[in-house]
Amino acid sequence: MTGPSIWIETLMAAAKRPQAVLFRLRLVANNGRFRRMRLRFLSEVTGADPDVIAQYIREAETDRPLIRAIRAAYRRWTRYIPLPTDFMVDSSGSTMFFHAVSLYALVRVMRPQIIVETGCTPGKASAFILRALERNQYGHLYTIDLPPPEVRGLTLTPGLTHSARPVGAPSNWAVPDWLRSRQTLILEAAEYALPRLLNELGSIDSTTIAITPINTSGGSSRPHMFSYEGEGSFGLTT
Repeated sequence: MTGPSIWIETLMAAAKRPQAVLFRLRLVANNGRFRRMRLRFLSEVTGADPDVIAQYIREAETDRPLIRAIRAAYRRWTRYIPLPTDFMVDSSGSTMFFHAVSLYALVRVMRPQIIVETGCTPGKASAFILRALERNQYGHLYTIDLPPPEVRGLTLTPGLTHSARPVGAPSNWAVPDWLRSRQTLILEAAEYALPRLLNELGSIDSTTIAITPINTSGGSSRPHMFSYEGEGSFGLTT
């Protein structure tokens, strides 16, 4: 769903939820400022030219096959309506795609050989990471995930998908099948799986990005916090 059809469905939904309209208006008002902050931050921590980062951000935001596949998964498993503001972020950090696009740009710039991710359900960020690896034609994503329990008799909103799972939905359900060749999915608690995986991979060096999400309930991902660890090595908390 693109173009006018998104705006029509948005207006129909807005008439039923005036508070949601105010939230979306705040997104639009803050969009330019947050996008400039992201561009400046990614440039500072990677050393890349802002124009290059901006190019990768545009590349992700205009990737119709990827966005269409993720949106289709969300519409299948949740009460999700595609919105023009999906690529914007609220001051609280609530967003649909803003942070995932940031990860995409980071991976495109850094070209890591290994990415270790703990926690992925439903896998929206994983999908953007895998698309970046595909375009780099280099790198592999190791995802450790202990999916939340299934919830029966309730149609979930996107913001609840980290704490509950639609009935029948597997872990990683937002990742398109055509991107999974560069991903190893480990369904186990991170406290057990992560030490074993790191031992198998060896030391985290300048070709590795580590990603760990903060548990979020009732909303989307919080703002990302990065810690620069070396020549191209990052620890990332989402």
